[in-house]
Amino acid sequence: MATYEVSPLTKISRDPHRGSYEQETIHAILDEALDVTVSYIAEGVPRAIPTGFVRLDDRIFIHGSVKSHFIRQICQNEKVCLSISLLDGLVLANTAFNHSFNYRSVIAFSTPYEVADEQLKMEVLKAFTDKLLPGRWEDDIKLPTPEELKITAIVCFPLEEASAKMRQGQPNNVKGEAHRKAWTGYVPLKRSWEAPVSHPETGDATPVPQYLDRFCFHKQSC
Repeated sequence: MATYEVSPLTKISRDPHRGSYEQETIHAILDEALDVTVSYIAEGVPRAIPTGFVRLDDRIFIHGSVKSHFIRQICQNEKVCLSISLLDGLVLANTAFNHSFNYRSVIAFSTPYEVADEQLKMEVLKAFTDKLLPGRWEDDIKLPTPEELKITAIVCFPLEEASAKMRQGQPNNVKGEAHRKAWTGYVPLKRSWEAPVSHPETGDATPVPQYLDRFCFHKQSC
C-alpha cells in the first residue's frame, strides 16, 4: 500500500500507534472533510485561515479572489501547514484525566502555487461542486464565464508530506477505580443536514433537486 514519506514535520511521536502515513487512509479523511485550515507566516506573524477545499489525486485545491491578501501571501514559494480534523465523538472515562475525543485528522505540509491553466481551473471548480452536489454543475447552474474565471484564483497544494492520526473506541479506564459509579463509554457524533430553504426568487414551480436527497434530511432512517 502506498505511503507518504515520513519526515521530521509529519512523524508522529505521541501515541504513534494511532498514526498512519498510508495514502488511502489520508485521502479518505480529506474526501470526507469539508474544510481545511491553512497556517502560514506573513510579515513575521503566524496566521491561520479556514477555507473549503477539494482533493484531486495527490493535490489539495482551494479557491478565492485573485485580489485576496491571503491568496497572494501563501503563493510566495514558502511552505505552509494544512490541518484537517473530523470529530467523531466524546470519550468519557472513569477519571477526568482520561477523558478524550474520538477523531480523525490529517496534517500536511506543502509549497502552494497558483494554477494558471484554465482547463485545470474549470476541473477544480467542477470537483468542488461534485464533492457535495454531484449533478448540479452539469444540469442546473450557469458555468463560470471567462471573465469570472479570470478573477478567480485556484491554489494547488501538492501533498509533499502528510500523516493521519486517529482515535476510536472506548476510554482507557483506570483499574482500581471501579468504586466510582460514573458512567463510562463514548458518545458518537454525527453531522446532519436540515431541509433546504428555497430562495424567494426560486418560486414554487422549481422543485428541490433530487441530488439533495443524498443529504437524507427528510429520511428517518438516516
